[in-house]
Amino acid sequence: MVNANKMHYFETLKKEDRDEVIQKEVDSKTPFICWLKGKEKKAETFEPSHYEIASSTIYLEAKGGMLKSITGSSLKDKDVLVKIPSKDLIYFTTGPFKYDKESKKYYLQLKHDFYISQQRRDYRLNCNSFIKLQLKVDDEVFEVMDVSAGGASYSAGNDNLTRFEVGKEFKICRLRINRFQCDIPLVKVVKCWPIKDDKGEPSGDTAFAVSFSGLDKKTDEELCREINGEARADEIRRK
Repeated sequence: MVNANKMHYFETLKKEDRDEVIQKEVDSKTPFICWLKGKEKKAETFEPSHYEIASSTIYLEAKGGMLKSITGSSLKDKDVLVKIPSKDLIYFTTGPFKYDKESKKYYLQLKHDFYISQQRRDYRLNCNSFIKLQLKVDDEVFEVMDVSAGGASYSAGNDNLTRFEVGKEFKICRLRINRFQCDIPLVKVVKCWPIKDDKGEPSGDTAFAVSFSGLDKKTDEELCREINGEARADEIRRK
């Protein structure tokens, strides 16, 4: 079965297209976010300095003030995952992260595929050991099973059936996707269904699907970008 999440979503750029994209992002000083596999919570942000096309090397400067310049990056001499957020597009790659003593700059050598992902509102991001999803509804925090820019689904005990019956609305809810958080002005319950255990028996919990509305343009774009970025990072982790 075709995974609808991946249709026309992730693409690998050819070298000439990649070089053009990187040069543009370097000129725009777009931040490069780097982290070790499985440790995205400890991601570090760098500002691009320049790009050497011949050697496919991006030179980066650490962001983080005096302390970072003294302690240095913990990513040095390791293979890292890299995310480059750019308006409606996000670029991803992996590669060895080094430090050049002469120029006093970090550099990343592009030796692997360079991916592009488009921002899609309907992409549904699932929780896993690397992706923590939570939603605060009616002053209580619930574990979210999946989320898109338009809504989410979370689980709660069956004693919440009346509390979260279909059609009920809740104002000013708080969504969390790893470190990212944002307020959802209005959440509406649109569907619910019983959750079953591994044996197909009722687990005692119910899944509630909710829709999001009332977000301003800036927050909506940030949420969409975060979901798509986490999705691409998750794909890289699986490779």
